[in-house]
Amino acid sequence: MFCPTARLGGYRGGAGLYLLVDLPDLAPVDQPTTELHDFRGGADHPVAPTGELTLTIDEVAVTIDLAALARPGWQ
Repeated sequence: MFCPTARLGGYRGGAGLYLLVDLPDLAPVDQPTTELHDFRGGADHPVAPTGELTLTIDEVAVTIDLAALARPGWQ
């Protein structure tokens, strides 16, 4: 069974917040989804992402609406 929290262990470094993005064909999802994991208190507290994330790729800005892609059922 696919478990996004388990795979998070492979990425865990020193950051307090981790944003995971699942894309069709790369993960078992039908549409892109996001999860935000907050480790700032020492333990993993998954929360629904809000706001937007803008990435610049080869001088082209790409803005992602994180709330629109939040994994269903997350609060």
